[in-house]
Amino acid sequence: MKLQMALVMLAVASAGRAAVGGALEDSPSARWAGMGGAARAAATDAHAGLLNPANLAAQGPVTWQVASRLSLATLDRTTGSLAASFQSDRSGTYAVAWVHRATAGLERVDDQGNLSGTESSSEDALAVSGGWAPLYRVRAGITAKLLHHALMGYAGTGGAVDAGVTLLPWLGTDLVLALTGENLAGAVHWDTGAADVPARALAVGAGWRTWRERILVTADAVQRQARAGVELHGGAEVWPVPMAAVRAGWDNGRLAAGASYRLKPYEFDYAFAFDPDRLNSRHEVSFQLVF
Repeated sequence: MKLQMALVMLAVASAGRAAVGGALEDSPSARWAGMGGAARAAATDAHAGLLNPANLAAQGPVTWQVASRLSLATLDRTTGSLAASFQSDRSGTYAVAWVHRATAGLERVDDQGNLSGTESSSEDALAVSGGWAPLYRVRAGITAKLLHHALMGYAGTGGAVDAGVTLLPWLGTDLVLALTGENLAGAVHWDTGAADVPARALAVGAGWRTWRERILVTADAVQRQARAGVELHGGAEVWPVPMAAVRAGWDNGRLAAGASYRLKPYEFDYAFAFDPDRLNSRHEVSFQLVF
């Protein structure tokens, strides 16, 4: 059992950098998942604070938004989220979001290598965000996150801070450029006494709308701490009619696709994407209410 305990401790020690906050790496909406997760310059829904809080300041005349999402993947993995945003007249736009990701059926073995049972892993994140427009054609935002991760009987709790800016570089064009920093500051403390820092990430993105805003093309490049190479994401969507859209994306080497049905004030989104862990695929659905 000493070997088993050592393996568990090793998993816990590495979890803060490799897994805590990992649920926030997934696209928080089926719409953006269908575009390969490239949304840092385009997402202006209630989940925007999880991608780029600066986009909250671009919600336009919308006062309230409520959104939810459910992702089902193989190997007993599920992810869900709830989010709401409110736009005030003068002081900016604010949002709160909760994300939960669970994995069941993790095998536990003893020091002889025999299966002795199963364990589970769960992650929760509560994010509070604000977005403002301090200058003409410039938006900025910040997100504070409370993180919790339960792994094989151990638990880690902590927090982190994200920030983002967007720029509309030219008048007369619907091009938006974005820069975000994830986990710029933060720490996670485990009940084992270990402490870790959630992995940082820097990202740049671009979004371009055309054909009377019926076509959207996006691209993101993300560099995550302790990972080799730069993640590349891209996608496009078309609204041939005001009520329906189709989209496709490139999720760092994996294909994605999706569709939407909009009947104001409601919107329903669906996405099919290859699993981020390269294990088969996943289906996502999300719902949005705008009023």
